[in-house]
Amino acid sequence: MIIAHNAAGSKMGIFSRSICMDMGLSKGSMLPYIKRAREDGYAVVILRPNTNSYSKTTAKGVVKIPIENSQTPEIHAAHVFEIVEERCVNCINIALVAYGNGACLCKDIFIRDSLYNARVKAFVTIEASYIVESDDALDI
Repeated sequence: MIIAHNAAGSKMGIFSRSICMDMGLSKGSMLPYIKRAREDGYAVVILRPNTNSYSKTTAKGVVKIPIENSQTPEIHAAHVFEIVEERCVNCINIALVAYGNGACLCKDIFIRDSLYNARVKAFVTIEASYIVESDDALDI
């Protein structure tokens, strides 16, 4: 299972800080999804698409260094999916879970997979900002 959220300032494992505070971790975090996936025998990959650089202290001060293959959320998601495809030789089914803008990243993964392997069997979005665009094919 691949879980994606795509929001500036988002924290790993948290869909929504306000939902966590108002309704608890079972509603605002990835924990129930991870728990269920593990119970059903799935491995879980959590994308971190908004972490695109790291800071390094040099003689000239602190410098931001871009993370290779993570320059944008879209590049990050595509690169992680390539790794999953290469290394998960026994993988038959892939499920995508997306929150907010992460739906667009999962849609890209879904389209790419449908062209080659068709292993994505489930695609769930939570509070998707948008997913279908005017130039999408009718089968999307």
